[in-house]
Amino acid sequence: EIPTIQIYPNPFNDLLHIDIATPQSQELEVVIVDLMGRVIYRQLVDTQVGMNKLTVDMASTNATDGLYQVLIRGKDTAPQNFKVVRMRQ
Repeated sequence: EIPTIQIYPNPFNDLLHIDIATPQSQELEVVIVDLMGRVIYRQLVDTQVGMNKLTVDMASTNATDGLYQVLIRGKDTAPQNFKVVRMRQ
């Protein structure tokens, strides 16, 4: 089954929150790439049944303001893609 994913806020400043509700325990890969296809962030997440919360601190990356793609995939699930905008004030 496909996990239910919510990413917020969008646009975001430094912190990007990812909520993943999974019907079964599984390992998911969270990848954030810029428009040039460069990987800005990558993490393997061992999810448990129910709600799993992940916070990505983009201040610790070299990411500039702009559009990013968040890709979340597991070995037994289809990848899910989201677009987010980083806009610092």
